[in-house]
Amino acid sequence: MNVYVNLLTSTPVSVFLSGPVIRPGQYAGMASDSVLYFLKRAGGIDSIRGSYREIQIVRNNQVIESIDLYDFVRTGSMPKLSFKDGDVILVKPQKAAVTVAGGARNPFRFELETEVANGVKLTEYARPLAKVSHVGVIGNRATGPFSLYMPYEEFKNFNLQDGDKVIFNDDLHAQVIDVQLMGSYLGPSYFAVNKTTRLHELLNHVPVEEQLADFDSIYILRESVAQKQKEMIEESLNRLERSVFTAPASSDGEARIRAQEAQMVMQFTERARRIEPLGKVIVAEGGNIANIRLEQGDKIVIPYKTDLIHISGEVLMPQAVVFNPNAKIDDYIAWAGGFTDRAEDTRIAVVRANGLVEFDSDKPIRQGDQILVLPKIDTKTMQAVKDITQIIYQIAVAANVVLD
Repeated sequence: MNVYVNLLTSTPVSVFLSGPVIRPGQYAGMASDSVLYFLKRAGGIDSIRGSYREIQIVRNNQVIESIDLYDFVRTGSMPKLSFKDGDVILVKPQKAAVTVAGGARNPFRFELETEVANGVKLTEYARPLAKVSHVGVIGNRATGPFSLYMPYEEFKNFNLQDGDKVIFNDDLHAQVIDVQLMGSYLGPSYFAVNKTTRLHELLNHVPVEEQLADFDSIYILRESVAQKQKEMIEESLNRLERSVFTAPASSDGEARIRAQEAQMVMQFTERARRIEPLGKVIVAEGGNIANIRLEQGDKIVIPYKTDLIHISGEVLMPQAVVFNPNAKIDDYIAWAGGFTDRAEDTRIAVVRANGLVEFDSDKPIRQGDQILVLPKIDTKTMQAVKDITQIIYQIAVAANVVLD
C-alpha cells in the first residue's frame, strides 16, 4: 500500500515573547517558523539587557530547548523545533560581556558563556590578526580598577570577567621593510630589505641599461612626505577660507563682492582638496645621489632617458615636443601655441627629471623636463591673491599639476 501526503497549509500558532526583547507580547505565526522569525516580530533582543547565548523555549512551564545564537552566527546550526500554541520564547538576561578593540577581525562586544572565561575562548570569537604580539586588558575587580599589558601567549590563560575591555596590539616592530622600484631597471620590482637599509645599498643590487636609464635623476616617492604635503595644502586652504569669510564689508556693494569672492574661493578649495601630492623626495643632483635611509613603502623611481619636453598648464596646446639644445623656455611655449589669456608669463615652473621644481626661467631646459605655466590671479576681482597664488605654487610642487 502506498500513502501520498500533500501539505496544503501550515498549522497557525500563537507564541509569547518574554524577557529583554524590544516589544514583549503575543505573536502569531506558523508552527514551522523559526525562533529568529518571532524575535524579529518582537523587534529583536535588547542588546544592552538581553542574552544572545541563552534563549529558552518553554512549553507547559518546562524548558524544552535552549538556543545559543552564537552557534548560529558561527556555524549556521539551529535546533529543529516545531512550535505549539502557548509556547513561550524566553530571552534570559545578558551574561558577562567583554569589549574587543585593536588588531582583531571582529572588534565587537562579546557575551561570555560563563561569568569567567580565559583569553583563548575570546580569541575564538574576536579572531586577532596574525601580527598581534601584546594584549591590553582594562577592567574592575573586587580590589578596584586595573590595567594590564601582557604578551599574547600570556593573555590566553588570563581570566576575563564582565566589563573588561581587551585591546589587541602589534608591538613587535618589523625588522624588514618593503620597497618598490619603478621606471627603467632590470630584475625584480619589489625588495624586502632590513629597516636600516640605505639607498646606495639597494641600488648596488639593481642592474640597469645605461642607454635607457637616467640614473642621475633618481627620486623617491614617499607616503609620509605626501601626507605632510597634503597637510600643508589643507592648512593653506583653511587659512584662505578664514580670511575670505571673515573679511569685513563696509557697504552693501562690497558685501555682494565679498559673497561672489567667497563662492569662487569655495570652488577653488573644493578642487584643490582633491589633489593628491606625490610625496617626491629629491635625492639626486649634479650626479650625486644622497644615501638616505629607506622607509616602509618607498617607491624608488629611476626615470627613462627621453628626448621629450612636456609643456602643460596655461598654454593653448599642451603637448610634448622634441628637445632642442638651442631652444629656451619661450621657444617651447611658442611651440605649444603660446600663453593663454590667464597665463602668468613671469613665473613658470620647470619640473626637472629628478623631481626638483624650479621657478628660474633663465636656467637652460634639459631633456626630460616638464614646463608648467601657472595661471594668473586677477587682482581686480580677488582680494586673497597672495594666498591663492601660494596654494597654486604648493600644488605645482607637490603634485606637478596646474590648478587654475
